[in-house]
Amino acid sequence: MINILLAENNQKLRMLMHSCLKKEGYNITEVSDVKELKNSLYVNSYHLLILDIDMMDMSINEIVLYTRLKRNISMILLATKGNDYRKIEMYKKYIPEYITKPFSMKFLLCRINEVLNKIGKINKNEIEIGKIRVICKEHSVYIDDNKCKLTLKEYDLICCLIENQGKILSRDQILKMVWGIDYTGNVRTVDTHIKRLRQKISYAQKYIKTVRKCGYVLEI
Repeated sequence: MINILLAENNQKLRMLMHSCLKKEGYNITEVSDVKELKNSLYVNSYHLLILDIDMMDMSINEIVLYTRLKRNISMILLATKGNDYRKIEMYKKYIPEYITKPFSMKFLLCRINEVLNKIGKINKNEIEIGKIRVICKEHSVYIDDNKCKLTLKEYDLICCLIENQGKILSRDQILKMVWGIDYTGNVRTVDTHIKRLRQKISYAQKYIKTVRKCGYVLEI
């Protein structure tokens, strides 16, 4: 699932964007001030940051440090027509993706898809691999049109494996992607959830493979 951090101090606009993006199947975290922004960037993992230029009292170097160097997060900058032109140009050197307010939700979605497409994380309402079909809006998984009864974490786990199909993931990598970097539980919880997935999605048993001393890989 695509994780987006939405940093906007206009509550009405923030709620509108949140609602729109959630309907598209994105996982949204919203913040309204710089303190919340820093905390979220530090403790969680995101694919994309949508950032309102008006709420920034961080230096551009600090923003780049938090997003590009520490987390490697893509960014879209939001700015109003009244912003100082030189300030906007300065930010655009580091954050090339840029939207001027006001904008339509359709336009926002198009820009988000462009950015995610560049990093190979384009969002799809439905994903099909073999007999497995994932409907993102419903948070549902189907095998031959039969719905699998999965918990939210099991759903996130199968999506994580699908997004990284053919790539060996360590237990630590899976924990960070599915449970978040602030998770403090036992790494073996990954094994427990993999076991449950294999039980609930019998078709996937032979495709979710254990790689000795490494982790897991989905190969179809």
